[in-house]
Amino acid sequence: MNLVKLISVFLLFGLDVLQAQKIANPPIVGGVTSSSASFVVRIDAEAEVKIGLDVSGSFSNPVFTNSVSAKSDSDFFCLTSISGLQPKTKYFYKVFINNSVAFDSVERYFTTFPVEGEKSQFKFAFGSCQKQGQPGTIFTKIAEENPAFFLQQGDWGYPDTTESPFSLDDDLVKESFRSRYSFTHPSWQLIRKTPYAYTYDDHDMAGNNTDGSLLYLHGAQKMLSAYNKFFPHYSLPDIQKGMWQKFSYGNVEVFLTDNRSQRDPNLLAFKTANDSIYFSPDSTHSILGDEQMEWLLDELKNSKADWKFISSGTAFNPGMRSVIELAVLLQKDPRYQEIPTLYGMFNIKDIAFELSDKWAGFPKDVLRLLKAIDENKITNVIFLSGDTHTSGVDNGKNSMIPEMMAGPLDIKNMGFVSLMERFGVFVFNSGGHTSNLPESEFGNAYGRVTVFNADSVLLEAVSENGNVLGKTTVKNGYLPQTIAATVAPSILNFDSVAVGTSKLSVFILLNTGTDDLMINHIESSNPNFLVPIIPDSSIRIKPGDKEIFLVYYVPHLVPNQGTYDDCYISIASNVNDGLSPVYCKAVPFTPNSVDEKNNISSFALFQNYPNPFNPSTVISWQLAVGTFVTLKIFDVLGNEIATLINEEQQAGNHSFNFDATNKRQLTTNSLPSGVYFYQLRAGSFVQTKKFILMK
Repeated sequence: MNLVKLISVFLLFGLDVLQAQKIANPPIVGGVTSSSASFVVRIDAEAEVKIGLDVSGSFSNPVFTNSVSAKSDSDFFCLTSISGLQPKTKYFYKVFINNSVAFDSVERYFTTFPVEGEKSQFKFAFGSCQKQGQPGTIFTKIAEENPAFFLQQGDWGYPDTTESPFSLDDDLVKESFRSRYSFTHPSWQLIRKTPYAYTYDDHDMAGNNTDGSLLYLHGAQKMLSAYNKFFPHYSLPDIQKGMWQKFSYGNVEVFLTDNRSQRDPNLLAFKTANDSIYFSPDSTHSILGDEQMEWLLDELKNSKADWKFISSGTAFNPGMRSVIELAVLLQKDPRYQEIPTLYGMFNIKDIAFELSDKWAGFPKDVLRLLKAIDENKITNVIFLSGDTHTSGVDNGKNSMIPEMMAGPLDIKNMGFVSLMERFGVFVFNSGGHTSNLPESEFGNAYGRVTVFNADSVLLEAVSENGNVLGKTTVKNGYLPQTIAATVAPSILNFDSVAVGTSKLSVFILLNTGTDDLMINHIESSNPNFLVPIIPDSSIRIKPGDKEIFLVYYVPHLVPNQGTYDDCYISIASNVNDGLSPVYCKAVPFTPNSVDEKNNISSFALFQNYPNPFNPSTVISWQLAVGTFVTLKIFDVLGNEIATLINEEQQAGNHSFNFDATNKRQLTTNSLPSGVYFYQLRAGSFVQTKKFILMK
């Protein structure tokens, strides 16, 4: 090598001992198109900074971004960009400080995108919930895939867990970005060669389940401003209001939604009365806000792309709303006051509140989006979501829009899909962290998306071990069904029920479609399981509405003591591919009359039979020891209607035949049809149950 070339190489690669400035946080590339890219890098002192790009890697003839000044007031972060690049071209890049290349032993590169509309086969990856204290080994696995780009859907770090509210403090906001760009965290292996797109979620905006009301109160405006300076994003329609944006990759468009900055507070979806909650969101309750929703709908309508991906920090699946509705129904049930999860004990109200943070808590927005897709025949829309610390895949039967949820990117798995399935709610039908998965697989996972030109898209939830946990293929031309429903729970377990008594359970039919749901007939395969509905009459459920169905188990005979009794409840409807039946199971038993006093170890009040009744019904109870007993009837306002029992009773089984027409039993002349309550007091034991008089 001659002297001139030696000097050139010497100067180019920054061996100038006088250069004091260094890279403090490594560069990241984003905002990539077929002809442009943006970069963010942080150095350790004031200087002029630019990025040099070269197709060969030799940097003998690099092209440069615009030069920017690193200043202390911006924490020495530099945002710079370049245009005029060639499509589908691999570019190596290096940081130049004061016109000299900064020392950096890491090879960095990315590939520009195909021109808009060009059909191609490629794959990309996505995920959310990345806690910096976690091992981060999953990023090595993702990097091996060489994805065309990576969607970071939020909770990129959890700064609110150490400093709350961190977003009020400029220094803490800057630190949250510094922690994302690290020389030591395994994510550098992905960042060094992959274009990133990123929108925040709750923990990296302000705090847990945050919303638009905190945009100013908790300094989220600072986060928006910092995002605009410290991350290389795409064009933002309104930087003052949020970070929603879009980009194209050939025949694909990706719409990045901002689920936080414009959403209404989650708890506004609930009303409270008498220490109970009711899910009743009004027509204005929105997760995106009007401006962002209009932007999304307009972009979808006008899109020419074969495939349209909506990236959402929170899950879309409207079938998850059935869990909210069930939680509201069961909120007083003592069996659900403590629910064990991988994150500890939850109260059933906590489950309802947590799920109201998803799109399921905003049914009017869900319906508005689905109606727009149907009315404009917008095909091939796919949802990519996160936030739930677990994964799930649905082909569109429950989620309406095919959805893959990849929320356990680098954080402890919450197992929420598995938890729902434990309670008989199955709304992710194509796998993920479901209840049939081995415990060893409940770790981290990411979403892998493979686009096969205009033919199809393969969605796969992939574990950190490289195992595919769930998958579905979306074929070209997909449109959501207009008539659809979620049945929840689809399994009813009545446990042990004594012959001669009855037990009540419920299931919900939730209309998740955009047209009316018609229930034509409900039939039980076993007469011991009764669904009291009017025969030969249809039930109409409007879009977004629900219907609650009662199921009574009334065992009459027990051929073999200890064996179980079961049935399937079939539901005939106008849903094209039908509705899943409800499976019911119970264990009937005959009390041992010879030695019942010794065998009864607890007090219990049983469900009356029949129920609903007209005019009489049998109320049964058991006593563990002899004690003074009162049995009273109350109306829904708490007024006492009758005192049926007021005496000392021995241990054992007891019953009373209540006749609503017997004036001697009542404090009033007659009882109208309606809901009433009967209450047993036996010593310190008190239990109340509901029954229905139907004339």
